[in-house]
Amino acid sequence: MFSSPRLYQATRSLIDLYRALMPVHHARALTQVPALGILFYSDCMYIARELEKIPERFEEGIPGLDDVQYDDVAPALKALAKRWLELQVVCLKWRLPAQCLVLALRFYYLLLLHSKDNGGS
Repeated sequence: MFSSPRLYQATRSLIDLYRALMPVHHARALTQVPALGILFYSDCMYIARELEKIPERFEEGIPGLDDVQYDDVAPALKALAKRWLELQVVCLKWRLPAQCLVLALRFYYLLLLHSKDNGGS
C-alpha cells in the first residue's frame, strides 16, 4: 500500500487550512500593516505558482496515484491573493489621506502654539 494518496490529500488539506485560517486568524494584522497584507498576497501567489508546476515535475506519475492535480486549489489561492491585494489598495487609499490630515492638523496646532509663545494671535 502506498502512502502517496494520503500525502497528496494531506497537502490539499494543508493548503485549504492555510486559505481558511490565515485571513481569519490574522485579519487585524493583515489589514492594519500593509506590508503583511502584501506579503500574504505574495505568499499565496508563490504557493499557487508552485502548485501549478507539480504535474510537470511528476510526469511519470507517483506510485499509487493516477493523477496529481491542483487545478482547483491554485486558482482559489490566486483569487484569495487578489482579494487581499485589492483590500490593501482600498485600505491605503483611505489610510494615507487620513494620515496626511492628522499630520497637517498637528503641524497647524504647533504653529498656533508657536505663534502664541511669540506673542502673535
